[in-house]
Amino acid sequence: MSFQDLEAGTLRPPAPAPLPQVVAHGVFQIHTKAAALRQLGDALGTPKETPALRARLRATQAEATRLAKTTSQNLKQGNDNNSIAPGSKLAMDFEAAMRELLQVQQRVRAAERRVQLQLQQRRKEEQELLAFSVDGGKELAEVEEERDQGIREVDQVIAELDAILGELALAALADDDDQGGGGGAVGDHGDIERTAETTSRAEEEVSWAAEVEMAAPVSPGSSSSTKCLLLAAVGLILFIFLVVLV
Repeated sequence: MSFQDLEAGTLRPPAPAPLPQVVAHGVFQIHTKAAALRQLGDALGTPKETPALRARLRATQAEATRLAKTTSQNLKQGNDNNSIAPGSKLAMDFEAAMRELLQVQQRVRAAERRVQLQLQQRRKEEQELLAFSVDGGKELAEVEEERDQGIREVDQVIAELDAILGELALAALADDDDQGGGGGAVGDHGDIERTAETTSRAEEEVSWAAEVEMAAPVSPGSSSSTKCLLLAAVGLILFIFLVVLV
């Protein structure tokens, strides 16, 4: 701003920050939100869990998702004007932050499901003992409904984060094509992405089956079938890793 501007009483708006700097700041904020989400998610199902804590968890999830979308848009804009290369360190840092956030969201969803199963089992036991009061039943039903809504919201967030990661992979492949990369490398990259996705789903199924086994009433038949499911899922994971190694 010049001396003439001061005399005229005009103020120029500050120049916008460079896109690489904006994206780097967004990556830092995503890491911060992921750490906060992990801490809040670990409190689910413990004496620390309160309605206020669940409200903070929902707000933090919404803010983290907003940051992820905004930073992704800034990264795309940087790719378009060639200020940020698709395979640059900044792009890889953003992808790492997104994967961390996705992992934390999956962890929160698993905790929500585990607590929901415990609530359902508790309600069933109270009904069987005929010690289920009307007020208590209403309160428990409200908590269950809130938990179901939370699980649906986390599922939506995870789907959105998966979509952003998919766009990153497509951008990286397009950059390889522009630079004359071989088709084999692209195919290998796609195979790795699909293998990683399949492995992630298999691991989630193992975690979900383990949670069901811990929360549900134990009977010889159900225990045997759950163990078979776990063994099959673990075998699937090992097979996938062997395919990748070979």
